[in-house]
Amino acid sequence: MDDRQLELSIEISFLKDVDLSYFDQGVLAAVLGKSDMIRREDPAAEISFCGLDSDLWPWDRRGRRDALRDVYDRHEVWVFGGYDLTWPERPGGWPNAPAE
Repeated sequence: MDDRQLELSIEISFLKDVDLSYFDQGVLAAVLGKSDMIRREDPAAEISFCGLDSDLWPWDRRGRRDALRDVYDRHEVWVFGGYDLTWPERPGGWPNAPAE
C-alpha cells in the first residue's frame, strides 16, 4: 500500500455505517487508491471491482444499497458481484447516471 491507500484505510475506518474488518478496509483502500491513480492518468477510464466478498458489496444481501455505495460512487468505481461482470448491470452513462 502506498501513502494514499493508507490514508484511505484510516478514512474508511471512521465512516459511519461502514463496519469492515481491518483486512477489508485495506482491500477497499487499495481498490479506491488504485482507481484514483488510474483516473488521474485516464479520466475516461471505466473502473470496476469484482467483489465476491459480500462485506465489500455496496448493497446488502437483499439487494438494497448501503453506505458503501457513496464510497464507491465518489471514486467512480462500479462493483460487480461476480466474475462474469454482468450483475448488477452498470447503467448507461454511469457514473454520471444515477444508479438504481
